[in-house]
Amino acid sequence: MDDRQDRLRAIAARVGRDERPVPAFVAAVLREAIIVGLLPGGEAVRIEPLARALEVSTIPVREALRELEGVRLVGFERNRGFVVAPESSLELQDAWEARLALEPLALRLAIPDLTSRDTRLARAMLEEVEQGFAVEELFAWNLRFHMALYAPCGRRHILAFIEQAHAISHRYGNATLVARGAAAVPGYITAEHGALLDACERRDAATALAILEAHLSTAAERVQANYRKLIEERSVRP
Repeated sequence: MDDRQDRLRAIAARVGRDERPVPAFVAAVLREAIIVGLLPGGEAVRIEPLARALEVSTIPVREALRELEGVRLVGFERNRGFVVAPESSLELQDAWEARLALEPLALRLAIPDLTSRDTRLARAMLEEVEQGFAVEELFAWNLRFHMALYAPCGRRHILAFIEQAHAISHRYGNATLVARGAAAVPGYITAEHGALLDACERRDAATALAILEAHLSTAAERVQANYRKLIEERSVRP
């Protein structure tokens, strides 16, 4: 448990408490912990150790778990309490279909109001990933990068749905990268995001949308194929 607490604290440090309410901070930490597999599917959530690791009371942890229950990352079972939602191939498919439908819509709505400040922020993020970081940091980075380009659309519900779909899809993407022994972010991710940003900087909406749709379609196929292989490998393990 000590190792898990250390890793949880590392996630908390990366997430940062900022000015957000404590339950929102805890929810962000636990969401990332589920995505990177620190809290695996089907495992009962032990509230007291989590509270100690994050140096908060049990109340905001419970509130955070209720929030995550609302987005189906955890469930509540009568005799076990909160349990991390099990993996599901159908859930993975749903998440990618949602992303494929909503992200091009958000970008199309955002491009007319995209500012140089927005693209500079995304460019700084791209330079950050080019310098290299661990695979488990990919979810947070990828979400921030995409949201920097989508946020100008101002559609808070669409953005919230996209964020939820990102969380679900990255849970499976991270599992396949870890299973393959990837220690760093794959190079193709940098190339695909760089091409998207180049088009957005030119305010070339048609090209940006074509790149985004190709990027999402390719990523969906890649993750789902890798996840099927992972399931097959798990089924033959002793």
